Amino acid sequence: MSIRLVTFDLDHTLWDPDQALLRGETESHAWLAQQVPAFGAQFPPATFIELRLALREQFPALKHRVSEIRRVAFRHALQQCGLADAAAGELAEQAFAVFWQCRQQVDVFDDTEALLTQLSARYTLGALSNGNASLQAIGLAGHFRFHFAGEDFAAAKPAPDMFLAALHEAGVAAHEALHIGDHPVDDIQGAQAVGMKTLWVNFAGKPWPLPSATPDYIATSLPQILDYLS
Repeated sequence: MSIRLVTFDLDHTLWDPDQALLRGETESHAWLAQQVPAFGAQFPPATFIELRLALREQFPALKHRVSEIRRVAFRHALQQCGLADAAAGELAEQAFAVFWQCRQQVDVFDDTEALLTQLSARYTLGALSNGNASLQAIGLAGHFRFHFAGEDFAAAKPAPDMFLAALHEAGVAAHEALHIGDHPVDDIQGAQAVGMKTLWVNFAGKPWPLPSATPDYIATSLPQILDYLS
């Protein structure tokens, strides 16, 4: 196929983020509870997660801004514990920094580095993620021309914003671009809606779950992607 641009989703496509996210959740909460015991008493982990989910509903504009909603939740909880706005804001930033550092310690899949090395030598690579992973911190930024995150746009995937921005950044037409990701809606439907070709990363070998929007290609392993791009 005549592809010039290849864009990747990140979480669950190039690495497993689950343990890193869990560590971030646990360690940031424990750190803040140590700094402010009232926070730990009033907002045990399950209660704090409930608060964050409630704030997502209360402020829809923050739903896709995953970093900001966590900062807002820390700050809101601390204010409920009696801290002044300035102190709550400062501690919220420090707690988020604890989370963020843990969040970058993802389990990169064994084949990711080799795949990106081969593809970046032949194609422009871009990253399109709804999460807040840092390619620089994880050590893979050198393979990518650009990295767009959902929280930097008016809407996250499957909205067209990031996909269109990627096409503009690379200077290619939609039919010259392939998006690779694991999420049937956010990645495959979203990319198809702007005319991009799609490759569904399906490590579990599950049947396609949607009645439409069938991807152009399906890969059950990362090396298999090279078969379609050779």
